[in-house]
Amino acid sequence: MGIVRHDSVPGMSRVVAHQGVLYFTGHGARPEFVTPREQTAAVLQRLEELLVRFGSDKEHVLNALIFVKDISAYPEVSEVWQSWIPAEHAPACTLVEARISQESAWVEITLTAAVRDYAEAPSAGREG
Repeated sequence: MGIVRHDSVPGMSRVVAHQGVLYFTGHGARPEFVTPREQTAAVLQRLEELLVRFGSDKEHVLNALIFVKDISAYPEVSEVWQSWIPAEHAPACTLVEARISQESAWVEITLTAAVRDYAEAPSAGREG
């Protein structure tokens, strides 16, 4: 299986699949979610939907990069993250303070995940 790009727009794809691994772009919350806790929960809910759509789930997350605009939000974001990810399937994870392109955003999360059953991976999308 080659590289498959899903939901592509100029300059990026929402998900890139290669050899049973899914690489997700960073996801932030919509503006109606205000607090770090609300934003983290909303982003994780959306990422969970995408994981399922592309043949994975929370138990197959390999790596998480969590960016917060102010490290003071660390406790809230970390609490939501820890309640979302199964403890027995904890991925490699980094949570750092960073400038986020959307001014109203407190958090942006990027995941890398294994496809549950690589032989049955979704093949819709563009080869690249």
